[in-house]
Amino acid sequence: MVDLKLHLKELGFDHIQTYIQSENIVFTAVNGDCYAFAKAIKEKIVSVYGFEVPVIVLIAERLEKKKILKEWPFFKEIMEQSYFTVLHNIPETSIVETINTLVLTDEKHKVTPHCVYLYVPEGYGRAKGNNNFFEKKLGVIATTRNCKTIKKTY
Repeated sequence: MVDLKLHLKELGFDHIQTYIQSENIVFTAVNGDCYAFAKAIKEKIVSVYGFEVPVIVLIAERLEKKKILKEWPFFKEIMEQSYFTVLHNIPETSIVETINTLVLTDEKHKVTPHCVYLYVPEGYGRAKGNNNFFEKKLGVIATTRNCKTIKKTY
């Protein structure tokens, strides 16, 4: 992660911080948008490390004051055993509505424009509604984090 921080500095980002080896990085930048930043970071990783990874960049207002946690749609008591699939872009409304009507046995999910809230009592390793499922169904790039990581970094 230290090496990656140096490469992000080369791209013009400042105040770069990495968090708990979670692949989460916070930085400041001027003159650009999330999609341009994501593209630049993705290209840098390919050129330096030789492999491609999905990159999602979120603007500060989506992260401020733990907005993702505040919008949790289920009982607060189950939040600690839950997962948050953060979406890179906003999926089509009709697809969101369809996915929200799906019943995934023993799991609860709610798709919003920026996040899929997922409660999986049997554990994420057995989840039908995992990151790949929602990426394919919604047609977006996403990343999933548990509640502990969301609380620490978002």
